[in-house]
Amino acid sequence: MDEVIRENRISDIDFVKIDTEGAELAILKGSQEEVSPKIFGLQVEVEFIEKCVGQPLFRDVDYFLNQKGFQIMDLRRQFWKRKVFNNFSGKGQLVFGDALYFKRLNVLAEEWSSLSDKGQRLSKLYKAVLCSLVCRMFDYSIAIVEIGRERGFLDSGEAGELSAWIEAEARHRELPNFPGREKLYALFNRIAEALKPKSFWGFSDSDRLIGNIKDL
Repeated sequence: MDEVIRENRISDIDFVKIDTEGAELAILKGSQEEVSPKIFGLQVEVEFIEKCVGQPLFRDVDYFLNQKGFQIMDLRRQFWKRKVFNNFSGKGQLVFGDALYFKRLNVLAEEWSSLSDKGQRLSKLYKAVLCSLVCRMFDYSIAIVEIGRERGFLDSGEAGELSAWIEAEARHRELPNFPGREKLYALFNRIAEALKPKSFWGFSDSDRLIGNIKDL
């Protein structure tokens, strides 16, 4: 991927999505100069069983990304049922999934502190906030703002205003608490489980969300 970035003269990058049927780790290893140091996060397909001989698995990808300063935020899992019997409600075996990674906060703080250009620091900070907001990971968004305040990238007024906006966005369309809400949720959840098809595609089921949204 580094070579693609160079050839196309892409000066900056903040988020990538990789789904290449088993070549993800090779692509990540080829992204250590131009991509990995610059991005805030990524979504990558990961495997839990070998669909191809010698295919890297989730543990390999996760270890590599952890070494590069990333941490897993969420995993949208895909389950397969065996042909011998798939006509039942419930999960089959965990086969693969989409993993969402963000850079660790301490890594972000050090990377941004090393940038000499104030405008570039603020640009990276704001885009990291936006990426986490797209995924509706509001707590991480506010934690990023706190990095900006603590490191002096944002003054207290700017940080407070941005945090207040994020908190308001998090509560947008949120129903207020009321007596019996938890019981009502449990009831609707049981009804939803009862109505759920035995399998959405005949043999395969998956989680609906990655982060707190349907897709990136």
